Amino acid sequence: MGDNYLTTEYLLDPTNTTNAPDGEVCSSWRSLHGGLFQLSQLLFLLGYCAPVSGYAAVFVMHILISLGFLLMGAWGWIYVCAFDIFMWCLTLTILNMCHAACAGYFIRPVKLTQEEKDLYVRVFKPFNIPMHIFQQLCRIGKIYSLKIGEHYATEKRTGSNRLGMIIYGKVKVFHQGQFLHHIQESEFLDSPEWESYSGESDVFQVTMTASSYCRYIIWPREGLLEVLKTQPYLECVFNNLIGNDIATKLCQLNERNVVKGAPKPDIRLPNVIQRPANRYNMKGTR
Repeated sequence: MGDNYLTTEYLLDPTNTTNAPDGEVCSSWRSLHGGLFQLSQLLFLLGYCAPVSGYAAVFVMHILISLGFLLMGAWGWIYVCAFDIFMWCLTLTILNMCHAACAGYFIRPVKLTQEEKDLYVRVFKPFNIPMHIFQQLCRIGKIYSLKIGEHYATEKRTGSNRLGMIIYGKVKVFHQGQFLHHIQESEFLDSPEWESYSGESDVFQVTMTASSYCRYIIWPREGLLEVLKTQPYLECVFNNLIGNDIATKLCQLNERNVVKGAPKPDIRLPNVIQRPANRYNMKGTR
């Protein structure tokens, strides 16, 4: 074989690994590589075409890419006998499997009770809160029941160092025996007390009584604040929900002020109005 050219037979030989001479363009193409190489490229194509929004999509993408590098490494070891190809593919396979494992951790099945699932679907899923983060809320919270006529809080007796939300049922709010308003399911029981909290001596200024059988969840203040500190987006969602809950009560307050003979407004609200509002954005920063 001469130094300045390559014969057609030599170029078409699949076992040939010699490059064309410097400065020359390939005059002929080799035959296609085997099915192992083609399958690895197909997996790369599928992996890079996969969407990247959400942990499930990222998990699928990295699994496909890992399989592609694994097959390509096997091709380099068996057919090309190139140790560098095999080692690079093995390294990239391990790297992508690590990324897949991380994504898989976030989409792992989460064990929740039916009540916790219902609360998640109605309140937190619309904000795209991952279930594994919601599970942290369930771990620090406890679910209780109220029978008709039982009190959630008693005026000037019950401490307000907690945050509760109704899962099922309805609660009436009274002040000095006078009815103020109802609290429905998926609403906070004590959002004004949460925002106006100033210390352990704070107590409810109203009485809350179940008007139907209720199931509700309570988060202790310290435990909830600790979780929110590590999850800025969840903190932002809670501020949004609490703010909306208080705004709803303010609208009810305004309606009662303009309706003659309306019941006394919720006395918990002025404490919240007097506090300067915190400013949050949806990235969880102030």
